Amino acid sequence: MSNTISRRILAGVAATTLALGVTACSEAEDAASQAGDAAGSATSAAGEANESATASASESAESSESTEGSDSETTEFKTADGKSVLVPAAFAEALDDAAGDGDFGTPATIEEGENGSFLAAFDNGNHITYSEETGAVKLIGEIGNTWVADGALANPIGLPTDTESEVDGGWTQEFQNGTISWLKGEAGDFAAEVEQA
Repeated sequence: MSNTISRRILAGVAATTLALGVTACSEAEDAASQAGDAAGSATSAAGEANESATASASESAESSESTEGSDSETTEFKTADGKSVLVPAAFAEALDDAAGDGDFGTPATIEEGENGSFLAAFDNGNHITYSEETGAVKLIGEIGNTWVADGALANPIGLPTDTESEVDGGWTQEFQNGTISWLKGEAGDFAAEVEQA
């Protein structure tokens, strides 16, 4: 009888050990599964965050590229020496148009002044100015030379508001704060006349 009891006790202990081992394995599998799920979720979240950041960066880059119709949008414009300058899209369009006309070509330099004003200088001595208020305006000949000599973008007469027009005895051009004219005098010599408003 003691052999039978010993066997029963031994069988009970073995069954209990087996049951505890199965339970421990099951819990370990559950923990491993949960860890795998957590890692998968973290990987998925990281992928979504990366996609979101990439999309945001793309949208930011697209918003700074040229789009017609808005004065506040900018684009890169290359000068004759290959230098890239960030300018308003409307100004870049005017520079492209002037280059296509054949009278101007590609700007040698582009200078930025205060309050979003710009000045493109061309090898032939002509200029184009730009601000959101005035738009792009061509400045040619002696009126342009006078304006540049008197301070260009810092000139107290301001930016031109329209192209020059022919008048009796010469040419005149309106500016934000006055007029510059290139007129023939009584002696037959031309001279600049600057009238500030």
